[in-house]
Amino acid sequence: MTLLRCVIAQILWAFYAIGEVPVCEQPPDVDFGNIISDEKLQYVESDTVQYGCNPGYTLAGSQRIKCDGRNWTPPPKCLAPCTITKQQLEEKKLLLPSGRRRTLMIQTDQVVEFSCSEGYVLMVPSNRKCFDGHMDFPLCISETGKKCGRPPVVANGDMTTFAQKEYASGSLVEYTCQKFYSLKGQNKSFCDNGNWIEIPVCEDPCIISQEEMQNHGIELTEAYNGTQYVQYHDFVVFNCKSGHIPQALLSISNFTVQCNSGNIAYPHCNKDELGRCGPAPSIQNGDIISEQLPVYAAGSSVEYKCQRFHGMTGSKTITCRLGKWTAPPICSEIRCDSPTVTNGTYHPLRRVFREEDTISVTCNAGFHFDTNNRNNISECTKTGWIPFPRCTRRPCDYPHIENGALTRSYEYYREQMFPATLGRTIRYQCDQGYTPKTNERYSICTKEGWNPKPQCLKICDTNYLANGHFLLRYWRYKEDDEISYECWHDYRPENPEAKAVCTKNNWMPPPRCIYKNVRCGAPPPVNMAAIINREEKQYLPGSRVQYRCVEGFKSMELSYVTCEADGKWSQPPVCNDMRCGPPPVIENGTPDSKRQRYFPEEKVRYRCRRGLSLIGSPMVTCKERQWSEPPTCREEKTCLQPPSIENGEILSSENQNLTQEPSGPGSYRNGTVLTYTCNTGFELQGPPNIICETGKWTTAPACFGNYTV
Repeated sequence: MTLLRCVIAQILWAFYAIGEVPVCEQPPDVDFGNIISDEKLQYVESDTVQYGCNPGYTLAGSQRIKCDGRNWTPPPKCLAPCTITKQQLEEKKLLLPSGRRRTLMIQTDQVVEFSCSEGYVLMVPSNRKCFDGHMDFPLCISETGKKCGRPPVVANGDMTTFAQKEYASGSLVEYTCQKFYSLKGQNKSFCDNGNWIEIPVCEDPCIISQEEMQNHGIELTEAYNGTQYVQYHDFVVFNCKSGHIPQALLSISNFTVQCNSGNIAYPHCNKDELGRCGPAPSIQNGDIISEQLPVYAAGSSVEYKCQRFHGMTGSKTITCRLGKWTAPPICSEIRCDSPTVTNGTYHPLRRVFREEDTISVTCNAGFHFDTNNRNNISECTKTGWIPFPRCTRRPCDYPHIENGALTRSYEYYREQMFPATLGRTIRYQCDQGYTPKTNERYSICTKEGWNPKPQCLKICDTNYLANGHFLLRYWRYKEDDEISYECWHDYRPENPEAKAVCTKNNWMPPPRCIYKNVRCGAPPPVNMAAIINREEKQYLPGSRVQYRCVEGFKSMELSYVTCEADGKWSQPPVCNDMRCGPPPVIENGTPDSKRQRYFPEEKVRYRCRRGLSLIGSPMVTCKERQWSEPPTCREEKTCLQPPSIENGEILSSENQNLTQEPSGPGSYRNGTVLTYTCNTGFELQGPPNIICETGKWTTAPACFGNYTV
């Protein structure tokens, strides 16, 4: 340690000894993490500490904490990764996205998508997230297992789905808990091979007993005053009653109690004869910034600070007097009412605004924002809107003159002179090559703004025109002025009207005199294209020749050339080859045509090897150098007899392909569609059709009684 640092440390210790410099204890430890910034022997106000996590762990919260008064701001947490083992996947019949099983580790907040082994149905959602070393795996339920009877009854809960006599394996029912009872786990139960699994539990609430609080010398804090029921795993906070102090060995944290399966552990406070006080009462939307103790001596004080967006009413300190705390302050949300902006509007439109909310004010024509605020922004603060949103009659603001500027005196006193008052006169000057719109170089501030508007316009040159001359009417031409011109013998105007307008970019169209006998020769040849105009020996400037690409080729830009004023043709088009190469190769299948080149929109059909079915469109189409998606050839799987439904029957079949097997009943080819109907008095629920897809029938509908209550 250098001499200077030693001196600073001694000074800080001296101030701390007399209580003038707040000092924090050593920074808190973080599980699975370390302090990565330089450590100190002593930490004072505004000192910071930086944390880092062990490899594989994820940091949650701010990586830096700050010494604020005598306490540290909340430290971060290092969240553990999740480990998925091959054995877990095998036991739960789960597969990773690759369709395989292997052990892997993923970090917090990462998501893994699962699927089930063949013969099992996955209970959604299939995506599961890792959080602090824990991950809930999805369920895989046998789709060919035994049916289940009526669902189980959940104590203090009700089933929300329609009840049936029996359920197929893979079915589910949903539950909800009654008032004040809390759901533990998910709200579904599943039928798995004849058994109901994952049965929800509705946990009992805790009942706050006035008698127990009286016996323990405690009361609810202001935030929880009047609470009768506390749901499972929710918290409630107690205080010692006036004249009571916490039982020995109790800390402040013991007064924040969690409801656990209907039971609540009440803290105990004993009556005190020395006039001491228990823990300082907590307040809504505020925090205690003094050192918190379980017991305070008579005369002790505690200081509060309101949370962000809240203002304090009352004294910020309370004092222990005769075993009772004086009244704590109240922290109320800071709000601003919707303002009334005369001669203007504001955005966004709301009824109530909170602290630090801002509005943007737009004033009507002839008015401006009342304060020197270039962005017209007003902010909601503890004392109301600052600045107050108001539009007043607009004095003239500082004029920004394109291609010009105010004279130096106005520039020098700019902050004092602008916005200008009504009647003030300003003078300005234009850059070289520009002139004022009027002959005057001054402007006056009026109710409508600067008049005339300070404006510098482009001056267009009239001194020289190659092979011709301008027909002058003025001694100076500026923006928006029009001029005519004439060309010498053997020359003609490029623009047939022989006129041009002065613009910011000089004369438009440019005044040019071109040689009368300029001609273009034969148009340039274009590969894989033909000229569709009648061909001439010579072409005048402005003539256009059109091309057309041959079949299979396409022009991506212009399809013509133009004879320019200099007797040269413009850039000719290019015909790009849009044909396709040989059709794509598919496994176990062949196309019925094999050429090296195919024209756009040509089609090719595929056929599969014997015993395989063609999946997808049998045709591919050539689309601008690319083939459409080809089909695939897979082993054909047929479906057995379709499932029967209670109180219903199969009405008809569409696209039905029945195949006979040597031993056994008939079977249905892939793609077969069957339609169900219900008996009289019953109503169909679910899609009426089932489809044979890769050897399995899609889910059949059900028939329920249509009764009127």
